[in-house]
Amino acid sequence: MAWKYPPNLIKGDYVVDSIAINENYLSVVDETSGYLNEHNFSATDGYPFGRPQLASGYALRLFYAHKDSPSNANDVADETSFDILPKQTPSKANWVTIRTTPSFQTFGDEGMTLTFTSRGGPTWLCASFTLHNHNTGVRRSVAFGVGFDSPDPYFQKTKGFGFNCALELDGSILNESLIGTGNITNDNFVDDLNTVASPLKVNPKGGGGIHGAMNAIVLDAIMDLEPGQHTVRIAIQNLLSSNGTGVDVIAVSSREMFALELTS
Repeated sequence: MAWKYPPNLIKGDYVVDSIAINENYLSVVDETSGYLNEHNFSATDGYPFGRPQLASGYALRLFYAHKDSPSNANDVADETSFDILPKQTPSKANWVTIRTTPSFQTFGDEGMTLTFTSRGGPTWLCASFTLHNHNTGVRRSVAFGVGFDSPDPYFQKTKGFGFNCALELDGSILNESLIGTGNITNDNFVDDLNTVASPLKVNPKGGGGIHGAMNAIVLDAIMDLEPGQHTVRIAIQNLLSSNGTGVDVIAVSSREMFALELTS
């Protein structure tokens, strides 16, 4: 019940300004002015209504979108081999392919965008997904690195400068949700070892954003929304168009998004 206690200590020998006094009265004034919360309603049946009369989950409204795209869907088990990475193409797995372009890109695929009508107020926007950057069709014939099928997964180390991932709200990137590098104009991108003429390029590039073959990403931000319709999208930037080659897959597999209105 901390709301009952004033945030500012006021005593006879204190010098107090009007801001401190106003803050101490704010919680009481809010309630008497029609700002409703858990302190205005009884937890049992009462007048004009109690919580049992409300539908389940009424206090918080949730908008949700998802798409399950497992990385091993439709794979066939083999007693003499085991999978390192999925053997199927992204289109068969309902993955969303990331283009080789340097700017942020968004997608209209299921689970990559969420449109909802908001009552207005603070809203938690969140998205989670698996980000892929690796070869397809990689398998091992036996364990412990002996007898690889082509291509050898050791050479999956070859990466670009990584990715930036963020939420886009109504066409604008939310910087507070960004994971990766915040300023590519000042970052030190190192590519010395990958400039030599070699078909292998086992050395990863340095600097930049999110690296790795398969990464679990979570993006979120709490925003004060205006009442009305809003659209949230997952936005991904392929830094300097550096990720992937002709045999690589750059894609998003399983993903989900939600918008949770934090108003009662």
